[in-house]
Amino acid sequence: MEAHQLRCFLATAELGSVTRAAARLEMAQPTLSQILLRLEDELGIRLFERTARGVLLTDPGRIFREHARIILCDMDRARAEVRQRDAASPAAVPIGLPSSVSLLAGARLVIAARERLPNVSVRLDEAFSGHIRAWLEEGRIEFGILHHADALQHLSVRRLAVEECCLVGPAGRFGPAGRHGIAEAPVSLVASPPGPLIMPTRAHGLRRLVEQEAAAQGIALDVAIEIDSLNHIRTLVAGGHGLTVLSHSAVQEDLVAGRLSAAPLGRPAIRRPIYLARNPTRAVTRASVRVEDLLVSLLRGMVEDGTWRAEWVADELAADGQATPG
Repeated sequence: MEAHQLRCFLATAELGSVTRAAARLEMAQPTLSQILLRLEDELGIRLFERTARGVLLTDPGRIFREHARIILCDMDRARAEVRQRDAASPAAVPIGLPSSVSLLAGARLVIAARERLPNVSVRLDEAFSGHIRAWLEEGRIEFGILHHADALQHLSVRRLAVEECCLVGPAGRFGPAGRHGIAEAPVSLVASPPGPLIMPTRAHGLRRLVEQEAAAQGIALDVAIEIDSLNHIRTLVAGGHGLTVLSHSAVQEDLVAGRLSAAPLGRPAIRRPIYLARNPTRAVTRASVRVEDLLVSLLRGMVEDGTWRAEWVADELAADGQATPG
């Protein structure tokens, strides 16, 4: 299917006449008729009812008309975007980050964008993965970071990294910190179940993941406090009110500052993937591609320099709409 076919179809649909459409398009009527017939053959449907007075759109034809308009509009926008010069007018790029990734890279991204992308402003929205997915589906953001990519066939998804979760406690709770500010010796939820836990509610993906892994090992978790606020969980743990299970990205700054301590988990180890997702129906702008590249570069750099305790796997997956389960 080509843009020329769509323009011929739309002109015929608007004028209700192959003859008048051919005149507008400055082509012979038989040529236009052949183009329309080939389009119908390609689609496997009748787009027009031929009458003595001209042509009328069929019901499928009316549906296809709306899609044809959107396709041509998107093509025009894409053409204008890629032809745009670097000295473009200012552009805002709304993106969605979960709290843990926002703590790790949000401020860094804003600062880096101001330094390297002078015509681009990043609008960073922080939320749970479920909210970010809804924003993607509604077209409210350019792209988002998600921890879960199940049932996302309609989104374009690629896996960036996998990070291991840790058992987190107040300062000094675990042994001497090693690389990444985490104690060297792992703790086992099976051999030595932790005391009261402070966890998000079951609406949060991390809570479901931890309970799923614990159940597989026959462990009943003692969740004393449920709260859907990363900041409050960190504050309560720092105050000695319980332990929690969080990713390294969620507590990296606290570990560096000595406000919290952490130990790696073993039996079971709990690993959480990081995905970057886009809605393929939303037009991709040059500004959003630059912000995406900048974020991916920052995250990868933090893995490579040891700032972030994660495994970089972005090169393993780059298939639209097909995400590897975490």
